Amino acid sequence: MPTAITVANRSLQNDRIIDKKENIYALSAVIQRQTARLQKLVAQVLDLTTLNELALQKEQYSVSSLLDEILLDYRLNLADKDVKLNLRKEVEEDTVELDRFYFTTMLLNIMDNSVKYNSRKTKEIIVTTFGDKDNIRISIQDNGIGMTEETRKNIFKKFYRSNDNEMEEATGLGLGLYYVKQSADAHGWSLQVNSKQGEGTTFIITIPV
Repeated sequence: MPTAITVANRSLQNDRIIDKKENIYALSAVIQRQTARLQKLVAQVLDLTTLNELALQKEQYSVSSLLDEILLDYRLNLADKDVKLNLRKEVEEDTVELDRFYFTTMLLNIMDNSVKYNSRKTKEIIVTTFGDKDNIRISIQDNGIGMTEETRKNIFKKFYRSNDNEMEEATGLGLGLYYVKQSADAHGWSLQVNSKQGEGTTFIITIPV
């Protein structure tokens, strides 16, 4: 998130970029979104008890439109990394009621793990929307190191850190995926994780419509 703000701010100092007014609006919007998210996240870090009881502020959103925005901002965080990030939209009617902040944080936490737990030279993340008359599903697939069965069973526990040795340099508090699960539960959504060591991981969020 700080990286996105830094890159956007640096771009605003580039004469070639700011020659076009639409670029200024787009970059200013990125800074505004990321600053608001940073302020809210800092408040929650100072009071971790908020993770136990999420107060959602739901509104109607197009899932595809939100994903466009989330991935646009996230690409700024990947400016110095070799990561391929793709969005595939396979659902048309995708308007649902959700809390924009928590939905965004869910996606960002999953994608952060896709980059962090990946030892390949070129990392890949594919976000896909699909579904049927009852549900919209969002798949986040990566080509990372994958998980053992033991890790997969425990990843949503608070402060859980895998004992796998392949990515010893990976840091964190073990709260990211716990937060994802809390956010999904608060919305009444379900989470599925498919993973195999050496073959990557896929998270599937199912949203009833």
